[in-house]
Amino acid sequence: RLVGGVNMGEMYEIMILKKKIEKLQEKINRLRIARRVLMYIIEAIENEKNAKIKALTEEIYRLRKNNKRYARLLFKKNTQQS
Repeated sequence: RLVGGVNMGEMYEIMILKKKIEKLQEKINRLRIARRVLMYIIEAIENEKNAKIKALTEEIYRLRKNNKRYARLLFKKNTQQS
């Protein structure tokens, strides 16, 4: 049976396809939101990692400086005793 040049079977199929499109668009929107959340989490982890690296780098510098100072002190004591 034709309605406006389109048969009922085709209209039903078009309606089903439109519903599928709507569901796919909803999935896309949810995926976009999930991607944004994941990117935020990744950024937070990266910032935390960089802060830890900076702190550890500063600690290494401080320890090396203290080790040099201690080595000089030991060397000075050893040369004075000889």
